[in-house]
Amino acid sequence: MKRILSLILIIAFVCSFCGCRKPSSSGSTPEPVTDTPVPEATAESGESEGLLSASYEMTMYGVYYDAPSSFAKYCVGATDLIYVEGVKLLTVSSNFLERVETLDEAFDEAMTALVYDTRDLQWTQSVETSFKEKVTVNGIETYHYEGQLTIGSTKVEQMMYVTGYAFIIDGVPCNIAGIVQDKSQSEELKTEIRNMVDAMMQSVRREP
Repeated sequence: MKRILSLILIIAFVCSFCGCRKPSSSGSTPEPVTDTPVPEATAESGESEGLLSASYEMTMYGVYYDAPSSFAKYCVGATDLIYVEGVKLLTVSSNFLERVETLDEAFDEAMTALVYDTRDLQWTQSVETSFKEKVTVNGIETYHYEGQLTIGSTKVEQMMYVTGYAFIIDGVPCNIAGIVQDKSQSEELKTEIRNMVDAMMQSVRREP
């Protein structure tokens, strides 16, 4: 019995570790559908207007973004979750197992990822956007959006403000989003999360 339990724990550990790894460059990795231009790193890459103090690699080799440094950074499959000051949650996803050809497909994938990746953290039920616009940021075509997440049980629900950018890099659907988790849902926190997400999107780049 002890051997069986040990084996189960080992398998669970290996699976969770693999889920947070970047995709391999071996022949098993799907070929890119498109070659999305992503800016190369420059001397200015790094902190943006003092909001961002750390750089992270997305789940695609060589593609980086800047974000606030945080001791509470987690990986859920192909998504990074970054907690900021206990009241703001940033999510960065790049689902390298999927391939899309249009921005609309990337947007749909982003909405699915938002619900799935935060469901265990805050019982996310659904996402509804109130604003959606095509914009080019840092040379990358995106869908910029704002809306609300419905969280909690069916008896006790709460709405949380969310804003983000859905985009494509080499055929991979990507999403950078920020969520205000504080119950007050104050305009001040919404402005802060918007500024963070805007700066993060502007920082997306390739590095050797």
